[in-house]
Amino acid sequence: MTCLEAQSMITAFIDDNLDDEQLTEFIHHMRNCPDCKEELEVYYTLIVGMKQLDNNEKLSNNFAQELEKKLSYHENRIRGHKRVMMETRFGVSAVITILLAVVLFQLGHMVLHWKSSPLKEDTGKYYYMKVKPHLFYPDDYALRNPYSGTE
Repeated sequence: MTCLEAQSMITAFIDDNLDDEQLTEFIHHMRNCPDCKEELEVYYTLIVGMKQLDNNEKLSNNFAQELEKKLSYHENRIRGHKRVMMETRFGVSAVITILLAVVLFQLGHMVLHWKSSPLKEDTGKYYYMKVKPHLFYPDDYALRNPYSGTE
């Protein structure tokens, strides 16, 4: 950010009309440019002092200290917001990684059991029946069914 760009944002900063990206660049410039910082202090004193007079408020004793508090507040707020965003991204990434690992484990487990399960031809004819096979074996059906008509 150039000095001209920073100086054009001074009133927007004082009125809290800068978004976080602009505010980050603005504060960084003010911390590193003593000339712009001095101009910010002058504008801050004039604008905030005029607002206090217009609202019949008591004038501040130390505008420079209030300005420093405002700059620090916004720095800490932006830093905290960035930290929360990073923690959120990390958390989401961790959850996605865990879910992916679980899905891959389950798929591997399914493939392992699918390959190791016996084929239908290798098992007896009663392997897939869930009831007692003697009830459905065709040769025994007539003997076990009292209503079949045969004696």
